[in-house]
Amino acid sequence: MGAACDPVSGQPELKATAVTVLPQPVAWHGLLLRRASVRLQSADYWCRIAIEGGFGYTLSGVDMLAADDETPDAARILALLGVAATSDLAVYADPGPGVFRYASFVDGALDACLFVARDPASLPDRAAASMMFGEAPPDHNRTRVLAGVSLAGMASPGPIVCACFAVGRTTIVDAVQSGQLAGVAEVGTALRAGTNCGSCLPELATILREVGAAASPTLRSPAG
Repeated sequence: MGAACDPVSGQPELKATAVTVLPQPVAWHGLLLRRASVRLQSADYWCRIAIEGGFGYTLSGVDMLAADDETPDAARILALLGVAATSDLAVYADPGPGVFRYASFVDGALDACLFVARDPASLPDRAAASMMFGEAPPDHNRTRVLAGVSLAGMASPGPIVCACFAVGRTTIVDAVQSGQLAGVAEVGTALRAGTNCGSCLPELATILREVGAAASPTLRSPAG
């Protein structure tokens, strides 16, 4: 079905096939950060991006908790973290609003962390939390890790533009403004953004135009 391709663009006909879309009920949301990549089996939906020092996962589902619907199932949490029950774990639990946070450590260094909440607004900012994996181990501050906060003074990279290399909009804008990067190729050389799959190239070009327009002085006609 839909095997024919457009003779000009090469787009397959299957992309124009009619489908039925139904809403997926979601009761829980999660943010998982790990050093090692894993194929998740414990979520109805998940996606993965590369972050500095590991991988970040956004996940959601209707049955992420135990049968009593009050606390997450321990076995499932350990599976998501990729650890055993005897591992070095730090846990924060607030069953009332449905906020649960877990972090595992190896020799004092952060190895994986999981944030689960009924309301996605209760999850930490992914870009800011991901920066914890770029910090030098060991001896991560456990309270700060469970809060999803990186070291003081480390700014969030902003919304991810280049998913291949986890490059955020703020990082790109700062580099363009401070490094005088004038083109997409120069951004790729400096930050690697846009040098893999290329899907972010249009957004990079838009950022360059916006930053250039903001930096240009407004020309006024002299008063006559």
